[in-house]
Amino acid sequence: MRLGDRTLIGLVLAGLAGALTIAFFIYFEPVAKTVRSGPSLEARQNPFLAAQRFLRGAGLEATTASGRELLAAPPAPDHALVMADRPGTLGADQRQVLDAWMASGGHLILVATHLWDADDGASGDPFLDRYGIRQFSHGRRASRCSDTDAATAALPGTPRALEAAFRPQWYLRDASGEADGHLAGPCGRHLLTYPVGDGRLTVVTDTHLWHNQAIGDGDHAFLLGRLVALTDPAKVWLLRHARMPGLAALVWAHGWQALVAALALVAFALWAAYDRFGPPLPAGRPPRRSLAEHLDAMAGFQARQGRFEALIAPVRERLNARLERRLPQWRHWDRDQQAAWLAERTALPAPELEAALFAVPGSERELTERIQTLQELGRRL
Repeated sequence: MRLGDRTLIGLVLAGLAGALTIAFFIYFEPVAKTVRSGPSLEARQNPFLAAQRFLRGAGLEATTASGRELLAAPPAPDHALVMADRPGTLGADQRQVLDAWMASGGHLILVATHLWDADDGASGDPFLDRYGIRQFSHGRRASRCSDTDAATAALPGTPRALEAAFRPQWYLRDASGEADGHLAGPCGRHLLTYPVGDGRLTVVTDTHLWHNQAIGDGDHAFLLGRLVALTDPAKVWLLRHARMPGLAALVWAHGWQALVAALALVAFALWAAYDRFGPPLPAGRPPRRSLAEHLDAMAGFQARQGRFEALIAPVRERLNARLERRLPQWRHWDRDQQAAWLAERTALPAPELEAALFAVPGSERELTERIQTLQELGRRL
């Protein structure tokens, strides 16, 4: 192919590529599309992440914490502590520490966890009982007054009408009459706030309206901001998981390595104890004992019973029969003649021969020695 032909083909291909590129941009245009990827891992782990970021956006320093450490050692008096989930019953030491912290200027916002029992005159939560805060439940009647999220607020710097979707089944009563602010919905009051020394105590029936998925609804974020601003704190703590964990959770949190090692040890012990592989073999027929085993068992029984003379008698009878065939006069000799003749012929001691031929063994050892003598005598004849 000549140089001019190759150049022409290159120009044609370049022109086709350019034409296709122009056609693509003429007939297609970029389209922006939003794809929802769901909440992030941080948001799934912390349901109050949006509340924390809202407070930071409002110019407040906000931090989420976990555990009960802040209950035992509260933050600085100019801070606010929001117990974001139900803490359960507080101990006497924790109640005293929190009372002193609020009196010095701290603002505690928490969830009421116990219902008032009129028969007992208590709710089971001494901390809130002392402030005259009583929580009740509507039960099934809550559905009759839960068609709207409209709420009436009596808080400083807060509009009277708000939209706050507290759960309708619970409501609060101020038995002491010392609350200086509240928020009430169609089903009753869901928020009470009290002055405590230089600080403040605020109690709500629930905090789900400040979760990530609900804080953007109605006036939920605005209400949180106004509550925190009641004491103008330098920092806000959002405390989660303040309830004392169970034994299993504590063991796993502080000793999971030992627990895993123990489980592995148990697994290996079971594996070692269970050493059968495959289906079990059928039980075979018991082996038949040989005649020698039966004879040995019979001899052992006779020896245990002390019947040594019966055991040595067959050996003596075989030897006497052999000697009678060689010496017809053998049966007519007395014991001394027999022992002397055998001693002369075999070079064995006469007393030993006489004991082997005529004496009764007194023990298994004597029986064994005399049978050995008789066998040696038979080999030398």
